[in-house]
Amino acid sequence: MSRFDSFTWRCDICHEERPDSKISVYKVDIGPRSLPSGTLVRNVKYCNDNSRCYEGALHWSEEDYLMRQRVKV
Repeated sequence: MSRFDSFTWRCDICHEERPDSKISVYKVDIGPRSLPSGTLVRNVKYCNDNSRCYEGALHWSEEDYLMRQRVKV
């Protein structure tokens, strides 16, 4: 058990609270195409032991995320 296992993160895909060792990050460009790649990115947190979460991170859509945020309000 590492000292970071006391930290937890919420998966952006399944929304489960998981220990640090079970969460990975996939970087997604969200900036306009006129900016160089990597200028504006979102770190999508996903469960690294769940293939569905990994696939969800690979197919992350910033537009879908923003739409879900508007619906919650």
